[in-house]
Amino acid sequence: MVIVKIISTFFPNPASEILYLQMVTSGQSSAVVELTDVVGKQILTKEQVVEKGLNTLSFNIASLPTGVYFLSILTQGGIEVRKFEKR
Repeated sequence: MVIVKIISTFFPNPASEILYLQMVTSGQSSAVVELTDVVGKQILTKEQVVEKGLNTLSFNIASLPTGVYFLSILTQGGIEVRKFEKR
């Protein structure tokens, strides 16, 4: 099994309507992206096949209340958790 390396970033932070997640991958892989609030309540789960190179995902967060949220990216190589603010 080959572990695919994923480097991710998201913007803007803080965000008000759309949150973009960019992932650069060393090969094709699947990723699960989860959006949770500060108490751990799952807001959204999105499974995505990512291709080698740059992949951009967008999330409409306009209907979320103002506050702090976490974006988790789960891959075969592990989990990465990032915090963002919704304004």
